[in-house]
Amino acid sequence: MKFNSILVHCCCAHCTAYTVEYWRGRGYATQAFWYNPNIHPYKEHEYRLEAIQLLAKKLAFEIIIYKEYEMMEYFRRVVGHENTRCRYCFRIRLQ
Repeated sequence: MKFNSILVHCCCAHCTAYTVEYWRGRGYATQAFWYNPNIHPYKEHEYRLEAIQLLAKKLAFEIIIYKEYEMMEYFRRVVGHENTRCRYCFRIRLQ
C-alpha cells in the first residue's frame, strides 16, 4: 500500500478546512503549517491562529505552529514592492 502525505500552509480556518478535506479525499494524510507574518494587526493574527487550532482539533490533523510574529520582517521585504508583495510574502514563508 502506498502512503501519501502532504504539508499545507494555512492562513485561515476556512481555506484550511477545504484544503485538508480536499487532500484527504484523494488519499493523503495531511499536516498544516502556520506561519503568517503578513497578517496584521496582531489581534487578527492571533484570532486566525486560535481558529486554526480549533479546526485542527475538530478535523484531527496535526498543525505545526511557527510562533514568532515577524511582521516587521515582512514589511522590510515588501517595501517598494507593494504591487508584487505576494511574491515576497511567499518567499518569506517558504524560506
